[in-house]
Amino acid sequence: MLDAVATHVESNSEDVAQRKLFLDSLPAMAKVSNEAVDRVTILLGALKETAKLSRALRTPIKRIQNGLQGFLDGKDLIDEWGRRAHEMQKSREGAETQGNIDS
Repeated sequence: MLDAVATHVESNSEDVAQRKLFLDSLPAMAKVSNEAVDRVTILLGALKETAKLSRALRTPIKRIQNGLQGFLDGKDLIDEWGRRAHEMQKSREGAETQGNIDS
C-alpha cells in the first residue's frame, strides 16, 4: 500500500490532502500501538491465570489471547509502516522545499 502511495501521482489538491492524511496517520498509529504493548502483555498474563481457574472460560479466553497475540505479532509491521510513512513525508517536504528554492 505504501508503495502505491509512493508512486501515485497526485492529480489534484484532494489527492495531495488524502496522501498527507494517510501518511500522517501511520506514525500516529505506530505510536499508539507502542503505548499499548505493555498493557496488552499484562492482559495476556492475567488471561493466562484466569484460564487456569475456569474450564468454561478457556475457549473464549484462548480466542482473546490469539487476537491480542496477533496484535503483538503485527507491531513490528506497524512500526515499519510508521517509519516508512515518516520518511516519505520528509522526502516529499524536502522535494517541495527544493522546488521552492529553485523557483
